[in-house]
Amino acid sequence: MPLLTHYQIFFQYHMTIFARRGNIRVQKMPYKEPFMDQSQLICCILDIGELLLTSGAEVNRVEDTILRICNSYHFQRCDVHAINSSIILTGQLPDHPIETQLRRIYSFETNLNTVQLVNELSRYICKHTPDLPVIQREIQRIRGEKGYPSWAVYVAYGVVASSFALFFGGNMVDFVLAALSAVTMRFVSVYLQKIHINKMVESFLLSALCTAFALLCCGLLSAGHYDKIIIGNIMLLIPGLAFCNGLRDLIVGDTISGGLSLCNALLCALAIALGFVVIWMPMRILL
Repeated sequence: MPLLTHYQIFFQYHMTIFARRGNIRVQKMPYKEPFMDQSQLICCILDIGELLLTSGAEVNRVEDTILRICNSYHFQRCDVHAINSSIILTGQLPDHPIETQLRRIYSFETNLNTVQLVNELSRYICKHTPDLPVIQREIQRIRGEKGYPSWAVYVAYGVVASSFALFFGGNMVDFVLAALSAVTMRFVSVYLQKIHINKMVESFLLSALCTAFALLCCGLLSAGHYDKIIIGNIMLLIPGLAFCNGLRDLIVGDTISGGLSLCNALLCALAIALGFVVIWMPMRILL
């Protein structure tokens, strides 16, 4: 809040000066909150909740953050309900009508850096209650944050898959083939994300791809262990974070969001298993 606004509020609260014949009479006036656009403020709060939810934060954290921000702006009424696919916020500032806004969530990704930045922003808002332009500027800055470069993600995929292949008893041939399969899987995953395909269908296709890659390479090269290669690649697809967040939500009492997260994680695991079986059974007969 600008310094000038603080002085204006101070003098409005303490005195109104009337000049009459050189004499000054002081009259105490009631305090009024500075003007705040309620609709835009609720929209900004929902933007913060959306950033958290789409970056892998648990539902309980999203609701707690929204409630704390609303309380810092002295909302007379604040009710928030968040699940994996939507956030509903009902709020009312002093001398404003009650208002409800809904934010639909369509996609998710794991980005703990965004979660950390939004947490820092929410603490700043609760402490300083800045004006709307400040909040909007910070939200745009967080959205504009660049993630890891593409080459680093490809390298990470290859290293993780090949390391798991070695961990489960593979050799150096399995190490190399698992890395190549993981890089190929990441390339296809980027394309599937661009066309906004369903997460379960994506898991099914990627599982089928890595299974076919492992069987073909081991069959043509007559070397390596296809099971170790497949296991190393499937470890990249397992929805462990969604499963853990679902359990945590159930423990803290968020039954709906916890149940949805668990169902989503189990369905993705089923899709991974189906993708493996659909390719493995016919190719084992052919090869």
